[in-house]
Amino acid sequence: MKKVSTIAAFATLISSCGYNQQEQMLYDWVNQGTMETIKTEAKNIEFKIKEIKKVQEITAKDSLNLLLSTFEDDRKGMISDLENDLKTAEHLRETTLNNIEKLKNINSQEAKDYIVELQTTLEKTERIINDDKKNIEAYNNDCVGTPLEKTFKRIQEYKTLDNSKLCDIYKATHTIKNPLLNIEQTISHNYYTNRDGNKIVKQD
Repeated sequence: MKKVSTIAAFATLISSCGYNQQEQMLYDWVNQGTMETIKTEAKNIEFKIKEIKKVQEITAKDSLNLLLSTFEDDRKGMISDLENDLKTAEHLRETTLNNIEKLKNINSQEAKDYIVELQTTLEKTERIINDDKKNIEAYNNDCVGTPLEKTFKRIQEYKTLDNSKLCDIYKATHTIKNPLLNIEQTISHNYYTNRDGNKIVKQD
């Protein structure tokens, strides 16, 4: 009976020295950083957790509302800039065509050379017009090929996820011994997990 009690006590002691799931996530994240930067494990620089607590759960609905609040403004701004650029390009095209027609009535080498230059300008302007129209159409639809494509796809994904969890946010503080300065440093960050909530993938 005494032997059983001793084993149980030892098992309890071993368990208390380990990390719970949240603490292990933090250790793994910090350890990854120390291995990448100074080529040593976090435990070798006296890593200690002072506090870790969950402060928020982010859902797809939360992120969707946040994305939508900026996405539409960004899209409208992009379209407005493109429309202004398109008007300028179309005006340049019209002016260039008129100048070419006028120069055709002048029988000189100088006029002919200038027409060649204007035709080059006209070709570049036509490309700009076509690109602007293509991009305006993209922004009005699925944003493919634009800087907002990834955001648009994420919005569509979050719409299908409804209120599913995307991540947990933890506020944590830990200490390490800086091997260069030989002093203890206290470090605090917000940490973001994966969707399963079992691995830290980002900090700020």
